[in-house]
Amino acid sequence: MRLVLLMTLLWFPWAVQAQQHELLATDAVSGQGLGPILITNLRSGALWLSDSSGKGAFTAYPGDVVRFSRTGYRDLEQKIIGYSEPVTIQLERAPIELKGVEVLSPYARFQRDSAFNHQFFRKELNYAHSQAHLSNIQGGTGFGIGFDGVISELALRLTGKRKAAKQLVKNLYYLEDLQLNSIRYTPTLVKTQTGLNDSEAWSFIRRHPIPNDFLRDASELELKQRIRDLYREDLRQATVAQKHEGE
Repeated sequence: MRLVLLMTLLWFPWAVQAQQHELLATDAVSGQGLGPILITNLRSGALWLSDSSGKGAFTAYPGDVVRFSRTGYRDLEQKIIGYSEPVTIQLERAPIELKGVEVLSPYARFQRDSAFNHQFFRKELNYAHSQAHLSNIQGGTGFGIGFDGVISELALRLTGKRKAAKQLVKNLYYLEDLQLNSIRYTPTLVKTQTGLNDSEAWSFIRRHPIPNDFLRDASELELKQRIRDLYREDLRQATVAQKHEGE
């Protein structure tokens, strides 16, 4: 029996360890890198997220079917054949029904897309934030562990889904934060509120990062006031520094 098992493992190395595959996703028309792409192993249910240029990695056995998804594009499913072979895919845009002209600001589009992403990834968000729950048990001391919560938490850890979900959610928030900053806290806005030139505006943004929670919730007027306050503080500190130099 042991000899049969050993021979099986020698003949089928994929039965021991899945292989990691590098991904490059591009737009089918432009050929440019396309991301982020949601990668789903349909056998294991494991999830990954590529970077904004469409580059990423995922784990699969030969014979697994992997789905590649991105908002606004058709899903693509591909069967993995070889071991650790790079996978290059081209995604085609999904047809759009034009029911009317909708004009949205870049921030409004960001809010809409963010809401869609959080709904789309709601299962992964729940995995990432799941915790073992404590509940009261009648009788005895009146305290104990809620077994359902512990079992659910243990199952998530054993299958590796929670770790994968936490990484996916981390990437999702990181990309959203980058997009939010590029939409709301821009050199153009800084220039209109301070009179700085392009390079000075970029330097101002690097010196004064604004928390993303504020960028999400603040009105346009509140954001402008925040920039003016930061600029006035810069001027005040420059005046104090010049005064000390002259003494």
